[in-house]
Amino acid sequence: MVRGHVLRCVIYIEEVKSPSIEDGFQVGTFNQRGVICRGKGGKQEWDLAQRYQAYAEKIRMKWPRTAAILEGLASSYEHEAKEWDKRSEWGEYD
Repeated sequence: MVRGHVLRCVIYIEEVKSPSIEDGFQVGTFNQRGVICRGKGGKQEWDLAQRYQAYAEKIRMKWPRTAAILEGLASSYEHEAKEWDKRSEWGEYD
């Protein structure tokens, strides 16, 4: 059921080509994470960035707009990971 819903979203994104829908999909996916428990540094975010980048690479040829959204998610998680790494270096969570 979930895969079918995701596939319908991807097809819709590729056909409609609406930046506002693409932004909404990216924000909604990013916010789905909800509340998290923190460890030191940004390992959780680095893992997510790597996962979304890998997804983007797999679908880039068939669904380029959706791949761009996934790359945007990866970039957002990379940015967040760097911030958490800095905080850890500064000793904020010791």
